[in-house]
Amino acid sequence: MIGSRPTDKVRFSGRSLDDPKAGIGLVLLAAVFIAVTPSTAKLAYQADANTLAVVTFRCVSAVLGIGAFMLVTGQKFTFVFRDFPFGPLTGTAQAFGSFGLLLAVGYIDAGLAFLIVFFHPFLVAIVEQFRGNTRLRLIQMALIVCALSGLALAVSAGLGVASYFGVGAAILGALGSTVMVVTMSDASRKTNVISASFSMMFWASIYFIAASVIGPSLHLLDAMIWPNSVTGWIGMAGTGFCFTVGYLLFFAGAKIIGITRASVLSIIEPVLAILFAMVLLSEWITLTQWLGVALVVGSLVIFEKFQASTGKPTFQ
Repeated sequence: MIGSRPTDKVRFSGRSLDDPKAGIGLVLLAAVFIAVTPSTAKLAYQADANTLAVVTFRCVSAVLGIGAFMLVTGQKFTFVFRDFPFGPLTGTAQAFGSFGLLLAVGYIDAGLAFLIVFFHPFLVAIVEQFRGNTRLRLIQMALIVCALSGLALAVSAGLGVASYFGVGAAILGALGSTVMVVTMSDASRKTNVISASFSMMFWASIYFIAASVIGPSLHLLDAMIWPNSVTGWIGMAGTGFCFTVGYLLFFAGAKIIGITRASVLSIIEPVLAILFAMVLLSEWITLTQWLGVALVVGSLVIFEKFQASTGKPTFQ
């Protein structure tokens, strides 16, 4: 199965973790790191960097950061070319998930794009239900829908005049994120969280670097543009660091509490991103968005309370 059973031991940074509270804590801490990345990326954009440069930089940063950790801890890298099809598949899914979202916001409202892409936790739950790895109760399904409704308010998603191409790109992002989460969980069981994350980022970096070389020559993509200020480079560095740590913590937590439960908790990421934008970029939100934030957080709290009251693992 994808998630860990109660008797499983999860090894992360040399420690054995099997407490569900620790898993929840890791996933929520991951959400904090990942939620910072839109604000740090915007600092890079404000310094004239473009999307291809930011996405490529953060993936390469993840490869270097995780690789350095593996060297220090004496782990081997031979799995990168041996663990087929997990590495190329997770890397492809990561690339499609990232580009789907970034492409969508160029054609439709950013709130609508985020809402579509962050429907992926529900898609993960459906996939895991069919794979027999998850047993979702009706009330849990209702709470997921409630959280997504709050997310719609929080990001002020409006249909308006939406481009079919933009909606399609956002759906591609959601599908890519779904495949990435599920296959990364499978890969981490075959090796471990660190190795699987390195492999995913390695292949994603290869794809992005290839795109940055081939795309401009074929007039499919603009060439990478780097920041023109120190603040912009701080934003780039922050994006790479938070992206790397966030994904490692997420998949470490997912191995403890199960991939579906971890994905549901990750719905809070866009809400945290709004809050960080307020603090770091002074982008204030409306009363309606605050109601959405409260609805998302309240749904997740009730979800976790219900999960704890069952007395047995609903997500495996």
